[in-house]
Amino acid sequence: MNKIFAKLFIVLTMLFAFGAQTNALVVNDIKADNSRAPQIKAMLEAGLMTVDANGNFNPKGSIARQDFLSVFLNTCKLQVSDAELMNMFKDVYPDMKTYDEITLAENYGIVFGYPDSTFKPSAPITKSEAISLISNIFIKNYNDDSILSSYTDADKIPAWARYSYVKAAHNGFLPASGELDPNGLLTREEVASFMTDVFVHINSNFKTFSFGRDKQKIKAMFLQDEILEVSPKAPENAVSQYNVKMVVQPYNLAPVHFESDFNSYKAAIGDKVEFVSEEDLVTNQGTLVYPAGTKIVGTVIQKEKSRWLDREHKCTLDIAKIITVDNLNINFEAAPYSENRKLYIVKGGKEVAKDRIEAATRAKYLLNFKDFVRPSLKYNVKKGDKIYLLLTGGLVVRTVDPELVDNSNL
Repeated sequence: MNKIFAKLFIVLTMLFAFGAQTNALVVNDIKADNSRAPQIKAMLEAGLMTVDANGNFNPKGSIARQDFLSVFLNTCKLQVSDAELMNMFKDVYPDMKTYDEITLAENYGIVFGYPDSTFKPSAPITKSEAISLISNIFIKNYNDDSILSSYTDADKIPAWARYSYVKAAHNGFLPASGELDPNGLLTREEVASFMTDVFVHINSNFKTFSFGRDKQKIKAMFLQDEILEVSPKAPENAVSQYNVKMVVQPYNLAPVHFESDFNSYKAAIGDKVEFVSEEDLVTNQGTLVYPAGTKIVGTVIQKEKSRWLDREHKCTLDIAKIITVDNLNINFEAAPYSENRKLYIVKGGKEVAKDRIEAATRAKYLLNFKDFVRPSLKYNVKKGDKIYLLLTGGLVVRTVDPELVDNSNL
């Protein structure tokens, strides 16, 4: 009986808050025994969700990412301002109905999109994506993820969404146990249920509510290690996932292709050498490190004369940055991978595994494997030739603005 009164209270409260009319509403496909019927009615009466032309709510249907974001922002009463906002997504256009809402959410730090600078507005939203967005309303931070042990499929939660699930579980937005289906599509009836909970949470916990850059800093938390299995030649293959960033550990290998012909005999100090990743770089667990089309830039910093001929034919490259497909520069310390003081060109066919170099500290690695870290090599390569770059420092891919992060936990 208490649950019935609680659901009725939610309906009446939302109607009052949004100034909706309480005319009798008939929805063809929502039966009285649907446990989410009160929440669905609340969302419809408040004008936050709608039925189709046939009067159906389609409770088991999916919802597009842009439409879910719109419902969320309207439930939170976050209005589009008159300020000019920058659009960071290459698939979001000014003539779209949700353009203002998407750009507002990005500028407030509510959504971040995909590594290839897309938002995929029409794609159906997954449960993990929805939980990640909803977790913005939870101010309190939590130091461990043990609460997720109650769920039988917690291991299927994507690394980038794990901390969002921790916050949602602590705030009663998830069932106490069972399955979460984190990679499944969110249904419209689940949207109604989540949004009524969002409304109640905000009105119970905040006199004034704000998002993103105005809220408490996010406490950085380690989530898990993943594997980047590029080649058996790699001295290291660990990628550390945090709730605010991803760190590809030093001495991983990254496959790249030369963007143009390069000959060390003809090269001059200061010349730029560009590489491109022709495929997405993805961990074994499916996490994207960076997309195809990412460029890596090196500079010739030293030339070496041949021992037998009075001419220079070897050179040393300093590789210091990545340029992503959306022109974002990321620090990147790497060197061309070599064997026996020769540039290793990746040929077709399966590679033969060799004994892996023992995992080492940076100091030990620099001492024992200096020829790998800053090799002076002879280059006579063609555009499209494939090599490996050996990371000599950790590659940090941030998912949250550093100014919003509290690193005191790490």
